Amino acid sequence: MGLLLSLLYIPWRFSLDSNYNRAAIVTEKKVDGIPSKQLIYVSDLEGISELDSSVVFVDLRDDWNRLEEILDLRVPVILTGVSPYPVSELASILDIHCAYTGYMEFDERGQYVLDVLKARDNKSLVFRVHNLKKKEYPNYDIDRAVTRYIRSVRERSVDALLFFTPPVDFDYDELVQKSYEELKQQDLISGEITSPRAGSSRFKLLSALFIFVLILSISPLAAVGTTVVFLIFPTIGLPLAAVAGEFAIYRRLSSLDTGVLKGFLLFFSLSVFLGISINASMVGVEFQNGLELFRGVKVSLVALPGWLFVTGFVKSVSRKISKGDLLILALAGVAAGYYILRSGNFSFVLDSER
Repeated sequence: MGLLLSLLYIPWRFSLDSNYNRAAIVTEKKVDGIPSKQLIYVSDLEGISELDSSVVFVDLRDDWNRLEEILDLRVPVILTGVSPYPVSELASILDIHCAYTGYMEFDERGQYVLDVLKARDNKSLVFRVHNLKKKEYPNYDIDRAVTRYIRSVRERSVDALLFFTPPVDFDYDELVQKSYEELKQQDLISGEITSPRAGSSRFKLLSALFIFVLILSISPLAAVGTTVVFLIFPTIGLPLAAVAGEFAIYRRLSSLDTGVLKGFLLFFSLSVFLGISINASMVGVEFQNGLELFRGVKVSLVALPGWLFVTGFVKSVSRKISKGDLLILALAGVAAGYYILRSGNFSFVLDSER
């Protein structure tokens, strides 16, 4: 089952990524020789007659009352801030206007916008934007800023790169020029903003079937429960399936009489198939455009090793527990907790590390 899923999914995924691994450039200020989309603020709309190559930046705190007027222009918009609209109502407004709507990664004022976009019926009309915040410019030189923009396309397949003008002495034209040249060299540049708008439910069903069979080998009840949660509540079901699958592989192989090499190869192969099945289940547009993410990456990584460590530790000290044993266990617990706290984009970071 895992092999069949891999043979069907991997070529399809390569094809999808090759079609949507390019980003368009959006500039606040025109740079000579660079084909880019022009960022337009709502306050400047009256003085602009041509919007074909424009993207409108809408701060919902200030411009919410003009939103429907802006959506009637039929140009892409980037949203930030919070409006008086309830989440469901604004999502409905965007759907009615078939608005191609962007959100900025790591936007400190963007949670409301994310909630709205997640509530849309048509989540395919969403694009992801990466930008360097104006307050971040003092922390970067040209080369580091270019690297950050390139990595956002290569590693996260963002759909648009937004270049705000810096508030400090920073060569804006050189930043845009170098970013464009590097993107073009790596074939990562697009003239239009395009985001993934297609998925395939067959891969999610095949993934669910593989996970069900895998966990069924140790517990029918756990297999049914995990698969149901996996299909209905993916936010919880994905990490649950990953952790349960890891334990199922370990328990099943531990019960078999295999040699070291054969056991290692089986464990490695089944783990790879499990990873592919988790990835294949995230083919919906909400995962492709970043509205939904796999939560619990580090938990799924440490669950099995952590359990093996704890059980092995308990067995080793079952006869006598020393202060040294307790210290080791406490340090391991602190390390594991800190490792998990470091997960995510807004995770715990010590001031000394900053």
